[in-house]
Formats: sequence, structure tokens, C-alpha cells
Amino acid sequence: MVQGRAPVSRRVQRYRGGLFIAAASVGTLVAVGSLAVYIVKQWLYRQQLRIAEEHFVKEQIKRRFDQTQSDSLATLYELVQVSSMVYDQKDLNLDEIMLALRDKKLQKQSQTGSAARAADTTSNSSVTGVTSALNDKVSEKASSIRSSKTDDIRNMTKGELWNQLKIRSISKLVTVTYTTSCLLLMTRLQLNILTRKEYLETVVKTTMQKNNDAGNSSGFFSWVASKIWGSPSNGEEKRKSAQDMYGELVQAEKAGKHMSKGKVEYINEQAFLSIFWWLINRGWSKIHEIVEREVRSEFGHLDPKDALTIDDFSERLTKVYYRVNKTLFLVNEEKEKPLLDIMIPRTPQELKNVLEQAMDLESLQLLEQDDSILRQLCKEMEKYMKSEATSIVMEQAINESFDYAITEIDASIKKRNQEETQMALFALSCKECCDKMLKTNMMTMDNDYLTVLDGIAVLDDLSAMVYSNFGL
Repeated sequence: MVQGRAPVSRRVQRYRGGLFIAAASVGTLVAVGSLAVYIVKQWLYRQQLRIAEEHFVKEQIKRRFDQTQSDSLATLYELVQVSSMVYDQKDLNLDEIMLALRDKKLQKQSQTGSAARAADTTSNSSVTGVTSALNDKVSEKASSIRSSKTDDIRNMTKGELWNQLKIRSISKLVTVTYTTSCLLLMTRLQLNILTRKEYLETVVKTTMQKNNDAGNSSGFFSWVASKIWGSPSNGEEKRKSAQDMYGELVQAEKAGKHMSKGKVEYINEQAFLSIFWWLINRGWSKIHEIVEREVRSEFGHLDPKDALTIDDFSERLTKVYYRVNKTLFLVNEEKEKPLLDIMIPRTPQELKNVLEQAMDLESLQLLEQDDSILRQLCKEMEKYMKSEATSIVMEQAINESFDYAITEIDASIKKRNQEETQMALFALSCKECCDKMLKTNMMTMDNDYLTVLDGIAVLDDLSAMVYSNFGL
């Protein structure tokens, strides 16, 4: 038995080194395999997490962008409501003329009796058909408007009142389309400029987070190498570059500030938004002067009883828009577009006057100490308004406004089932169209005209360009 065991022991001793090597190799392979599986699982998990985070950030940016455009539309509703009040206080109060026309009719009826009323209905079927609709439209405002009527309006004849309604209703229609289009453009530009900073910070933060995972940009093996040996990678360098860029943005944000960042920034942004005051109170009247001149040139010679087709009226209105566009948009090389002077204050004194009207004394005092943000925002706003993209948006908005107005006027005329329409009915249809365009129910937000303008495709393109622009 002892002799039988000796060869086995010698055999084990002879191959003991090889067995140890084999066992160590198997153990090493198992350990390396387990580590490799762990590293691959970790890498895949990090990739999945990165993709999910990027998707979340993109969704957040998209939601924030969409919300900004919704806020712009809500702001437009408020501004149109204010504009409507301004129109009524000036020479575009059409209800004042409508009430005077109704009074003229009632006065004539009381003087001539029922027989004269019947004759009047026979000889002036179209015009009196218009005036018969006045009672319901002006009864609610009669008491307030009656006290504000001017002597000129009260002393006008019926024909003069219809001529006034003709000029004012068409002038108001065209003025409203230009002013509202300008307000639409301004709301989009201003709110996207203000919210872009938040977007920019999100993008930079995302870039830093992305490049913080060194292997994400260099591949799996570089990531493994950085985990095993701790060697720097291209991703680390990019992360440092992103940090430097973010640091520069922070320093730029702090430049020129000597007070609380939040308070100063808020006041400057409120001052920037207050620029609307210029267009609503000053700029629109400049538009109206141009429009009224062209309307009188095209429609002034027409009598209220003159018959027109919708095509005739559309052609004349097209000429008005063409000449107004030429005045506002087409200028020589030595002069900028007059539309800029209409939309925003161009001189320091004009801006000062706007802020004095729109802001309280405390805010003005803070602005006097530091208005660097305001000046930067105004400069950028003016840059965008001079761009070709903005001109395209404005022209498209005017075209859409014209199409909307003609469609509404045509529908209003067709309701009366008349082959030949008198100019007086077109005047009344223009007034009704203006009323629809200026309807501003903040609860329902159901103004079809504002919905049409808000849906212009090139407007969204411009908004996206402003919102994502890094050239701050």
C-alpha cells in the first residue's frame, strides 16, 4: 500500500506548479469576467440614464418654449383690450357716429309721421336697412356715449355722418390690423428674449452634465480606462471647457451690477416690457395718419349710396394696404424703416418719457442707478426688428389680416342677400369686423382674428430663432 502511494505523491509534486497556475488562471478569468460584466452593466446603465436625462431636458425646453408662446398670446389679448380703449378715446369711436345716426333717424320719424317713414323705407331700402340694425348695437352704450358726443358730430347731417362712418370704419379696420400685427410681433420678440436666458443656462448645465461622464463622448473603452487607471479623457477636457463657459456667463451676468441681482433684473425686465406703451399710445396714431390719408384717397369720393361688389371693395382696399406697406416698409438706403419709429422709442428721451408714463417712482429711481440690462435688451430688440426675418413675419401678418377682414366683410354682406351693396353697408360691415377683431375675453380667448395671427408659421420660426440664439 505504501509503495502504491509513492508514485501518486511524486506525480502531484511534479505537477503542483502547473495546477496552481491553472487554478489561478481560472480564478483570474472568473474575476475578470465578473468585473467586465459589472463594468458593461454600469456603462449601459449610465448610457440609459444619460439618454433619459437628455430626453427629459429636451421635453422641458420644449414645454418652456410652448408656454412662452402661450404667454405671448395671453399678453396680446390684454394689449388689444387696452388698444381698443385708446381707439374709443380718440377719433375712432364708431359707436359715437352710430348713435348720432340713430338719433337722426328717430328725429326724422317723429317729425314726418308714419307715412313719411314708409316713403323713406321705399326710397332708401339699403341705407335704412342698415340703420334698422343700429338700435341693438348701440343701446347698451347710449347713455355713456351721449354725454361725450361732440358738437361737430351732433351738427352733422345724415349724409355727413354716413361719410364719417365710411372713412372712420375703414381707417379703423386697417389701423387695427397694422397695430395688432405690431403688438403680436413685439410680444413674441420680448418674451422670447427674456426667457432665452433660462434656456441658455439649461443648455450649458446639460452640456456640463453630459461631459462630466468622461466616456460619454469618447466611447466605452475610454470610459473603462478612466475608471481603471483614472487617466484624464477628452470628456474631462470638454467638461472643463463647459465650466469655463458657464463661469464666463456668470461673470457677464454680474458685470455692472451694484445692487441685489433679483431686484435690479426684475425692474429692468419690467421696464423692457413697458415699451408697449409707446406703440399703444403714440405709434398707432402715426399708423392711423398714414392709413386715413390713403383711405380718403381711395374711398373719399364714394357716396354712401354708391353700389359696389365685394370684388370692387376688395380691390380698393388692396390699394390702400399696398400704399401703406410702401410707406412703412420700403425706404431708401439712407433711412431706416419708419415702422421702427412707430413700434419702439428710438431716442433716450423717448424711452425716458415711456418709462415715466408706465412705471412708478421707486422703479425709475432704481433704473437711474443701473439700467444696463434694459439697454442691452432694447439694443437686441431693435436688432431683431431690423432683420429680414422680422419683415417677413410682419408682412405675413398683414396679409393674413387682410384676408381675414375681407372674409368677414363678405360674410356680413351676404347675410343681407343683396346683389348690389351700397357703400354704407360696407362701412357698417367694417365696423362689425373691427368689433370682432378687438373682442378680448380673457376667460375664453376665443378671438378668431388673434388665433389666425398666432398660427402664422413664420412667426413660430422667428420665435424659435430668438429663443435659441446664443449671441446674447
